This record gives sequence, structure tokens and C-alpha cells, in this order.
Amino acid sequence: MRNKGFRQTVLLALALGVIAGVAQAQLPVILVADIPFNFTVERTTLPAGKYEFQQLADSPWEWTIADAKGTVKVIFTTDPADMLKVSKLNELVFNAYSDKDYFLSKVWIEGMEEGFHVAMPKAEKAIRKGIAAKSRNIPLQKKGM
Repeated sequence: MRNKGFRQTVLLALALGVIAGVAQAQLPVILVADIPFNFTVERTTLPAGKYEFQQLADSPWEWTIADAKGTVKVIFTTDPADMLKVSKLNELVFNAYSDKDYFLSKVWIEGMEEGFHVAMPKAEKAIRKGIAAKSRNIPLQKKGM
């Protein structure tokens, strides 16, 4: 009888540990970047500055971008972006067509095998005709670090 009670206690503790681990892993990621140029995300162009990028807790493929005051400026949707290896950095990737045309393209999160791809907006498609994009990478830091 004592063995059964002990076994149930151990199983309950393990189950609670797994639930806590899953809940912690699902907390939204908040990353900060200082972007030195104006950039476009979907249909919104933002000025150069410091921004917070946060995954929505209930939808990991959706992100918000907030300014330094915490005001959300954009909510955008992403698709999976496969990598050949696990990302070693938190990083934003922009497609650059000139000194003034930057479009958010990807978000990479350290330790993940899959990144986040941002759909190409109409404005970028129009510029892209006949012009090759150059990548511009901006490091991200976890908030509070």
C-alpha cells in the first residue's frame, strides 16, 4: 500500500514537472534590437530606433513590434523558415535594396532549428523587379540582458 502511494506521488511530481516545463517553454519570447535604419514590415514602415520583438503567447507564428515606450507598432504573421543547422544567434534579417529600402525578412532565435519567415509585402515585390537584394543582419538580445 505504501509503495502504491509513493508511486502515485512520484508520477504526480513528474507530471507537474513536465507541465511546468511546457508552460515555461511556451512563454512568449521578447527580444530587443537597435535598428539603425528605417524598415518595412508587411505594410508598415518604422523609423530607425530601438524595438522589442515579442511572440504572441497564444500564436507563436505571430509577433508584435513595440517601440521603446512599449507601444505596439505592428503585429505581423510569419511562416516557418528552415535552417540547415540550429541557430547560434538571435537575429533579424532584412532584405536591403538601397540605403533606404529595408524589409524585415526573417527572425532567427538561438537554439531553434526553425526560424520565422516574414511574407514579402507588395512594396518590396515592386522594388525587387530587376534588383538583387542584399541581406543586412541585426543582432537581437533577450530583454533584460
